[in-house]
Amino acid sequence: MGVFRHLIWIAAPVAGLVLGVNVAAAQQPSAPAKLTAETCLGCHGVEGFTIPDDKGGTRNLHVDKDKFSKSVHGSRDCVDCHKQITEVPHQKLDRIRVDCVSCHRDQLEEAKDAKDAKKITTLSLVMDRIDEYLKSVHARPNAQDQSETNATCYNCHQAHYVYPPGSPQRAEWRQNLPNICGKCHEGQLAAYKTSVHGREVLEKNNPRAAVCSDCHSRHEVESASLDATRLDITQNCGGCHQANL
Repeated sequence: MGVFRHLIWIAAPVAGLVLGVNVAAAQQPSAPAKLTAETCLGCHGVEGFTIPDDKGGTRNLHVDKDKFSKSVHGSRDCVDCHKQITEVPHQKLDRIRVDCVSCHRDQLEEAKDAKDAKKITTLSLVMDRIDEYLKSVHARPNAQDQSETNATCYNCHQAHYVYPPGSPQRAEWRQNLPNICGKCHEGQLAAYKTSVHGREVLEKNNPRAAVCSDCHSRHEVESASLDATRLDITQNCGGCHQANL
């Protein structure tokens, strides 16, 4: 009987300890569930969804569900990129922070770990373009924080509607590229519209005519005032005008 009482005395605090751990765990608030794209599109997928901007106007936050689902990002949840968003409803963001560079770099490493040859090929090409971008005038003054640069990935690429080369949607984006560049380079866009290139692209929708990236390169963009840049542009012209090079 004495031995039995001794065992009870030992077991009691042990049982209490286990019970205490379980109770404490139960009292801890559970991590909020990850927001799905479906949840976000419940508001942002509504056509005409806007919020007031700082200039007395409105800011369009509508994302076309069908176009997004067909894009290369369509299989991902919105918060994979918009990491600032953790709950719904959420406050207006002072500044959007989307790290395209780190995301694609991490995806490439994951593909290598999984030995996924197809993804490795695709993401390696993306990272080559990113490395070119990080050396460009667009990536300055802060290549490490893409929200604090002259132009970041999503200023040129429609982040919600990125399509693979060869697709009709990609061709449509390319034809509109002068207008995208023109959001920052208004004077250059005005001059381009009067040129033979601009009239062919913007008026005649000629897919073979030159857009901005055909002459100024795609990602390794430098100031057009530099002699090296002018030489590169001249060389790029030869891609179409070989007889004139």
